[in-house]
Amino acid sequence: MRIFNPSKLLSQPRIFVFYVLIGSFIWFINELNSISDTSIKYPMTFNYENQNNL
Repeated sequence: MRIFNPSKLLSQPRIFVFYVLIGSFIWFINELNSISDTSIKYPMTFNYENQNNL
């Protein structure tokens, strides 16, 4: 039976990059699932060619 040394596993760059990618993916999916709204206040004017038909 092989015994793995945890300090050796954490020092491997592949495992570190793998966990960063998985964490980023989970964060991205959670951000897409969150509800957010934005209010934009911008003055608008409507110009009509023929105002008699309104």
